[in-house]
Amino acid sequence: WRTCWAGLLCAACGSEARPCFVEPVWSPEELDVVRSVVYGHAYSHVDRRNHTLLLDVWAPGADDPRPSRPALVCLHGGAFVEGSRRRCDEAARALAMRGFVVASATYRMLGRAVGARAAKAAKSTYGGPVSAGGGHR
Repeated sequence: WRTCWAGLLCAACGSEARPCFVEPVWSPEELDVVRSVVYGHAYSHVDRRNHTLLLDVWAPGADDPRPSRPALVCLHGGAFVEGSRRRCDEAARALAMRGFVVASATYRMLGRAVGARAAKAAKSTYGGPVSAGGGHR
């Protein structure tokens, strides 16, 4: 994963976001980590409940002198069926140690929705059906 992240780090650091950290600058103990920040609520048509959407924020320590920092959002894999924002902890820690602010978010799962229930859940999540030719980018 090191090569992949090194390329991402340099690509994400524009001319305004100097210095670009490829090697860790902060230790894990120096990071500011805020867990379970509520960023929204979403109704699930699968289990017919409201869900609280949470995110964890990882940032360089308080001694970071930069007035602004590059930020990334980490969304875990799992095809909207499984997973947790905690899956991003290792990557979020590694990026924050290099000077990035990282938000790792929970999102609503579709569960075992099939057929009409899956279509209804997708519509409530995205505002309409999602297809390769549907004009979504």
